[in-house]
Amino acid sequence: MSMEIPAGLARQLGATHVISVQLPAGGPHAKPGNLFQVVHRCFQILQSTSEHGWRSESDLVIAPDVRGVDWDAFGRGSELIEAGEAAALAALPKIQDWFPDAQPAAPTCALVPVEI
Repeated sequence: MSMEIPAGLARQLGATHVISVQLPAGGPHAKPGNLFQVVHRCFQILQSTSEHGWRSESDLVIAPDVRGVDWDAFGRGSELIEAGEAAALAALPKIQDWFPDAQPAAPTCALVPVEI
């Protein structure tokens, strides 16, 4: 619970390149209306205090644009997947720079959309 992104642990396990994915926390735009929102805000504060540590251990941070999607918006899964895919594709040139001699691999299977 106190480690949002285990980038340091990946380094300890021998990772030479660490890609972290951060889902940006929404700001305190509204006062919490119930106990769950208070707890959620507490976790946001806790995570923001540990951000420097995992960022310093990461070679690349991918942050999908999920602003405007509440933490409990479970019905918006396909929208969140699309945001993650767009962010990953935008980061792909940087990742490819790490491996200049690698040849692109042919896909071994097609991704099938899953209804969440």
